[in-house]
Amino acid sequence: MDLPDILKPFAESIFAAAMPAARMLTTDTASRSYFGGLPLMPADAPRPQGPKRPLELILQIDLGEVHAAVPDLGGLPGQGLLQVFYDFTEFPWGSDPTHSQFWQVRYQPTDVPLVEPSIEEWLDSSYLAFEPFVSFAPVDEVLPNGVSEEVVEAYEEIAWSGDTTHLLLGYPMPIQEDPREDIPRRGATEPQNLAEFRTWGRQFRQLFQFDSDEDLGVMWGDVGRLYGLIRNSDFDEGAFERTWLILQSH
Repeated sequence: MDLPDILKPFAESIFAAAMPAARMLTTDTASRSYFGGLPLMPADAPRPQGPKRPLELILQIDLGEVHAAVPDLGGLPGQGLLQVFYDFTEFPWGSDPTHSQFWQVRYQPTDVPLVEPSIEEWLDSSYLAFEPFVSFAPVDEVLPNGVSEEVVEAYEEIAWSGDTTHLLLGYPMPIQEDPREDIPRRGATEPQNLAEFRTWGRQFRQLFQFDSDEDLGVMWGDVGRLYGLIRNSDFDEGAFERTWLILQSH
């Protein structure tokens, strides 16, 4: 990727901090990865439930399909399904510690027979394909203090695309502040300054980013994004059920 001239003095730090990701795109080709639809589950598995109603599948990712399309994507199991369930009626933003009861993130191994449940009321589905994507780090992790506003704006233009962008891994593309810093502390002392907020946020990484998408009929608030964020240690352990969701909107 060629950088604009104004960013070339910072090229080494920009590319050193960049992270590989997989961009998720809709496709007409049938697969086991899709937005919406029916989840593949063991025949005896119950439908995921929230405190008020059943949860709906919003995203299912076949990790084998991901690795076939993006072989350099590290850190995820080579096989299995990642599934994200959500309560669209409650529409939790993730800003309160109690919101986690309104979603579930599951890792479903594929070494057992999986079937679609006999349930009629699910979201319409759209098949997914994957392509490599270079994800750029937040400005404060790349550019030194004191650079001009023009440099910052040029970097943000390449780092945070204005296009609809659904991602697996990579850095969040924030609409407001870094969404990792929005995760509730759940009893921990509230950060007192920007440095403490950033220290808190850097304990987490992005698992997925689900953008607003008119073609899918999905709108997160006012053209917002839903971020699936997981503590670094939980990601390393494969504890995907501990993923926290944060919704940001314009």
